[in-house]
Amino acid sequence: VLNTQDLLLDDHVKDRNFIETLEHPDGETHKYYFGSTWRENNSTTKTVRSAAPLLGEHNEYVCTDLLGIPTDKLDSMEELGLFATFSDN
Repeated sequence: VLNTQDLLLDDHVKDRNFIETLEHPDGETHKYYFGSTWRENNSTTKTVRSAAPLLGEHNEYVCTDLLGIPTDKLDSMEELGLFATFSDN
């Protein structure tokens, strides 16, 4: 049984591309596991499309485009602290 460190360094895991390294919007580099132990078919190529979003990264899109909240109302809602957002503090 491999521990986490051994798994990340294992040649078989590397050769099969089970783990990808991505730049995250927080400025850090993170490793993401995305592989499965089998292939659904030979033409399927799995990739990680993007890093996980930051907290609040899509607030404006969700509120204005999906929920139809006017931009001026969204601004006042933000001033009231109704949304959580990422802070690097």
